[in-house]
Amino acid sequence: MIGYILTQLAQRLTTEQNHSDPEVAERARRRADQWQRLLEAMNLGQLEFGSRTPVADLPAWVTLEVLTGGFASGGALAAGPLQPHEQQKLEQLGLQERLELNGHFLSASGLKELRGLLASGNYQVEVAEEGAWLVLAWLEQHGHLEQAAELLEALLPFADRLRFYPVPRDQSSPLDGKVQLQTVAELRRELSRITPNGRILAQKETVEVWLPFYDEMLGLFQETVADGWPYRVFPPDWKERAQQLLSRYQVLRQAHRLCGLPERRKHSFAQLRLFLERDPATLSGREVGRLRLILQRSERKRGLPGSPSFLEARQRQKDQVQGPTHQQQAVQYAQNLSSQPQHVGLASLEGVPPALTSKAARSLRAPLEELVERGLVPSGEVLARILPQLVAQLRASEFSDRALGRLYASIYQAFRQRRSLLLLNLQSQVRLEELPWVAAVQPYRSGQSPSRLALKSLTTAALRAFPQTILPNKLIREMRALASDGQPSLLFTDELAADIFMGKFAEHYAQVARQAQDFLRGSLYQVYYRIEPGSFEDLAAVCAARAGVKLGAYKPAINGQILEQQQILTTHNLAALFQGLELELDTRELAGRCFRWICRRLQIPQGHWHDQLLTIKNCAYAWRQMIFFLSVGPQGNFFEWAGDHLSRQPEAFQSRFQPAWSGLLQAREGQPAEQPLLGWSQGKHWLRP
Repeated sequence: MIGYILTQLAQRLTTEQNHSDPEVAERARRRADQWQRLLEAMNLGQLEFGSRTPVADLPAWVTLEVLTGGFASGGALAAGPLQPHEQQKLEQLGLQERLELNGHFLSASGLKELRGLLASGNYQVEVAEEGAWLVLAWLEQHGHLEQAAELLEALLPFADRLRFYPVPRDQSSPLDGKVQLQTVAELRRELSRITPNGRILAQKETVEVWLPFYDEMLGLFQETVADGWPYRVFPPDWKERAQQLLSRYQVLRQAHRLCGLPERRKHSFAQLRLFLERDPATLSGREVGRLRLILQRSERKRGLPGSPSFLEARQRQKDQVQGPTHQQQAVQYAQNLSSQPQHVGLASLEGVPPALTSKAARSLRAPLEELVERGLVPSGEVLARILPQLVAQLRASEFSDRALGRLYASIYQAFRQRRSLLLLNLQSQVRLEELPWVAAVQPYRSGQSPSRLALKSLTTAALRAFPQTILPNKLIREMRALASDGQPSLLFTDELAADIFMGKFAEHYAQVARQAQDFLRGSLYQVYYRIEPGSFEDLAAVCAARAGVKLGAYKPAINGQILEQQQILTTHNLAALFQGLELELDTRELAGRCFRWICRRLQIPQGHWHDQLLTIKNCAYAWRQMIFFLSVGPQGNFFEWAGDHLSRQPEAFQSRFQPAWSGLLQAREGQPAEQPLLGWSQGKHWLRP
């Protein structure tokens, strides 16, 4: 453990010292500070890793600062230095400390201020604790004084460290059933990171500065042409104008250094300039011939300077670089966005410069289905990241008091940003209802919510978008929240980490496996994986036996094999969702997309052995989902289509993949696969090239 922590610290310090991007270096410095605080807290005996309360003097409900790997640093997100809005409020009140500010919001004037925020909705809860005094104000306003007193008693011991008041905003967040990937404020920060493109700027300088200058030189030399040869005639003021042009070149070159064309000795620009600098009488016949060639080539390509064809060609070049650059458009658009609400997304993409549409689309606030259709949700992980916005709004509808519903939604969203702790011995993460201020308002929920319909819609969207991907834990967490009030209740299983698996499953895993295999009785899935329905009472032992490994070895590769067998038996939530929600999906189409994805993915070159293993694992999981889809709906022409698709792949891949395909064909005929495609193995996997 200490080795892992030191490695993380060393990586951050290295990035801070060596990275060329100041923003990345600063972010690495902050991360390094967090790891250093963790080490200091460890040395002082203030941390207990693997516990729900890893920080000695903080209860479980406090939102902790959690680092990579689930390690608590010892800090709390609602603690630490005063935030800008806190400093502003303290200055306004003539106070200095966070404790005093917490005290202000418990005074008559402070509670009145909180009630005003509740009524308007003009606040934001960035950390769940920031909603606590708003709950207290609501309880006090509605006469629930006993609950308010209990909440006050629970929170006062931490009022010197934690902020229990919200961030004031100019506008409220809409409760319109829409979501966004990022806010307007985040979009503006992203736009500010767009830097000028040196090549584009150089091209623009070439067309706007140096080509007009080049054309002047061409025109000047063209004045000396007679009988097809330059330097035959000289207008009276020719030499004077030539000197003026050379002087202007020096001035221009000092101001415009992006383009290297004027200095390239082999380019006609530099050659014409050198001819201007020399006395025509000193030029050799060969040099005059070179000048003649330059003039002739220009005439053949575009015509004489000033001619219609010449002017048309130059205008085309100007049109190509006309208008603001990408970076200039980003700056202007970011300024335009400053007048819009910063903590939500864009109402539409109207008025967005075409070059910035893809970036702005990530801030579009729209129904979830629209974002998926637009291709803005590239993975289940991204889907899980934006779902709390939708679930929070559904939760808000469960309260008859609109102000309380909005507050609950704000706290819910903030709570969902909470990072998971490293936990041992089957302990569960802290639940929303464990927060004292959330528990205080639970009795005022109506219980009437469209959550089950939303869960069905969400599941359908997720499986249609990513049929080959197992449901990630963050997505499962939101599904669990939506299903919590439904009847009959749905049980979910999480993907467990192989490196910390302790050889036991929570009790409900066996029940999920039992229900899943009852649902799949006699199916292709059971035949392929050689499954007999049973009680699965000692699920860990059953999984170890199926994997052919010894339980209790506590090695990641062995644990991974056991965990994969658990996912096979439970179907990793697919059976529960299909049965409990009566999903209506084209499972033949989903299976085909899985097969196509597997064939494509396995043929992408993977250099590092770890990348190869990860690819095989993901393909094995996609293979399992494919077989599930084939087991719960019509198979149609899948096997004929898949066989044809496989035959079109390179022969080397066909040979490598043949054991997997043969095993599926065997299962179709009622025989278990001799060599089922699994993701975890000890030793070299047979699918590795």
